[in-house]
Amino acid sequence: LGAIGTERIERHVTGPAHEFGRGMLGLGLPVPGGEPGPHLGHIVSVGNLSDNHYGADDERIQGLYEHLVENDVKLSIRRGTLRFAFHLYNNRDDVARVVGLSRAFLRK
Repeated sequence: LGAIGTERIERHVTGPAHEFGRGMLGLGLPVPGGEPGPHLGHIVSVGNLSDNHYGADDERIQGLYEHLVENDVKLSIRRGTLRFAFHLYNNRDDVARVVGLSRAFLRK
């Protein structure tokens, strides 16, 4: 990791994270922070904050969480929002897969 350098790692993880945030917004899902830009990093949340720490009060968001977990997507749910954290091993194929799974779920 040291040889790669933190600046290259940051560019690598924020690119897919921003693409993912735009993809989720394009599906009509709420992304806290709005349109991705320099104010957002490698973590993307989807949904609206609630008091439900390990779940979502919004049935659509809770259902999407369950659908993604069933399809082996690694994410967490915190205070009503789905939390996606992008890392060095993620790429644009991962973004396309999760946005596609989300699109398919929302069409049901």
